[in-house]
Amino acid sequence: MDGTLTDSDTLHFEAYRETFLKLTPSFNGGERISREYYDDWMSGNSNPAIVEKLFPEMLAEDQTALWKAKEEVYRKISTTMTLLPGLLEFLDGCQSEGLAMILVTNAPRLDAVHTLNILGLSDRFEETMVIGYECPRAKPHPDPYLEGLSRLDLPADACVAFEDSVNGVSSAVSAGLYTFGVGEGSQERLKGVIGGGICVSDYLDSRLHAALGVAPRDTE
Repeated sequence: MDGTLTDSDTLHFEAYRETFLKLTPSFNGGERISREYYDDWMSGNSNPAIVEKLFPEMLAEDQTALWKAKEEVYRKISTTMTLLPGLLEFLDGCQSEGLAMILVTNAPRLDAVHTLNILGLSDRFEETMVIGYECPRAKPHPDPYLEGLSRLDLPADACVAFEDSVNGVSSAVSAGLYTFGVGEGSQERLKGVIGGGICVSDYLDSRLHAALGVAPRDTE
């Protein structure tokens, strides 16, 4: 959802920077992490996986406390968010065609609910969410998407996924789903993992509508 419904990755990046500087001041030599570091090592991963990877010597309860503190910061600073261009019309178009939709995310449940509320999408997805770290394995493993397919009672070749990160695309592709990369720069960022899928800048991209045969519904 972070990067496919809204550009909230910047907010997560800032939340990590603030939390690490406050609670782990010696990390990264006392310097704030860069956006490049975040994109390469953290984006698209679950919070438990990120903290375990960066702080392997930390006690499990301290790791949990650290990522939960980060999520508190995220919820505090994410009071306004904007849907990606064309998303609402695209969702309406899919709904009018009778297409089933499910949200598969590595975000913690509290954050996912918070983000959906801010975006006004709770009625569409809150009851149909798959939370990555509530599965046996989170993204980049296929488990979250396999759980989503099970809930929909559909085979992988009857579904498509939308992802913006390497971990997300890897999860969807390994579960057998045709995958669209979403976001500016996605072609370069995801070219090594997208397989036969295509990358689009947003939900206004005509290539997306042509591939799915779904026209965006005019909400005016």
